[in-house]
Amino acid sequence: MQAGAGDINNGTDATVAISNIQALWQAVQARGGVPVVALAPPSDVYGAEVIELNGLLQTSAAANGFGVLDLYTPVAAPDGSWADAYSIDGVSADAAGAQLLAQTAITQLPQLVTPK
Repeated sequence: MQAGAGDINNGTDATVAISNIQALWQAVQARGGVPVVALAPPSDVYGAEVIELNGLLQTSAAANGFGVLDLYTPVAAPDGSWADAYSIDGVSADAAGAQLLAQTAITQLPQLVTPK
């Protein structure tokens, strides 16, 4: 599941967003599912906040034994914004960014959903 980017875009603190996300994880588990955590995408406006949120997501996912789908690193600049050529508006992926993210998901997901 990917969650949290909307919270960050609405000005919610990353620690509050992670608390909301953890509640979603608990709901998934209560229904017999196992969450796969997708990192939040870059943001040209909230880059630092996205970096903080993704760090919290990774830490919390590891603590809970959840896999992490990294849909952030392939398209992000070091400051948390979109890397050149992957977004036109600084909010969403452009065609090249969407293609890269799709390929990333195709590559990473099988290892994250295969029963161990």
